[in-house]
Amino acid sequence: MLKYHVMPGRVSAIDVEKLTTPKMMQGQMAAITKDGDKLRIGGATITGRDITASNGIIHAIDAVNVPAKK
Repeated sequence: MLKYHVMPGRVSAIDVEKLTTPKMMQGQMAAITKDGDKLRIGGATITGRDITASNGIIHAIDAVNVPAKK
């Protein structure tokens, strides 16, 4: 489940806004939508953007996204 919350590479919020269905590290696609100034990935709203970490960029979300069963 954790890998479904990770996009490969360093993807800034500006770049996330340009994506529609990125492939997550877990292997499935996640839908990205924009509603006004709110950016959503799956069922979660991105609440914190561009938090720099030593191993990438973090975007905080307000819910847990659950991948579809294969």
